[in-house]
Amino acid sequence: MKLWTFGILLGLFLAWVSTAQSLTLQWDPSPSQDVVGYVIYYGQEEPPANISGPEDDWQFAYRKVVPEGLTLELTGLPSGQWWFAATAYSDDAESFYSNIVTDVIEAAYPPESVPHTPVIIPAPPGSV
Repeated sequence: MKLWTFGILLGLFLAWVSTAQSLTLQWDPSPSQDVVGYVIYYGQEEPPANISGPEDDWQFAYRKVVPEGLTLELTGLPSGQWWFAATAYSDDAESFYSNIVTDVIEAAYPPESVPHTPVIIPAPPGSV
């Protein structure tokens, strides 16, 4: 199996949805004409410094195949720190990881507002 190296610049753009966090990832296309899609790897565990690709012993917790396009929206991510990397794939090979980027997903704030109706308590008779 042939692995090739190419530069993917993975950019993070944060977008918040009403109650769940979402994150949109965008990357530059591979210069290789053989590329038929991309794979985005991500997780909350920090990857080792010497990691190079999906064939390493250490693996990201999640992966999403992106057969078309240069963006991926991930929704419902719990708060905390996340790491992301991308690879390009052809019919018979997958590249090494792109640069690994990280972002912190904050807890949704402010929390949803809950309407409160004031309660009027009458004063007892004879009080001022």
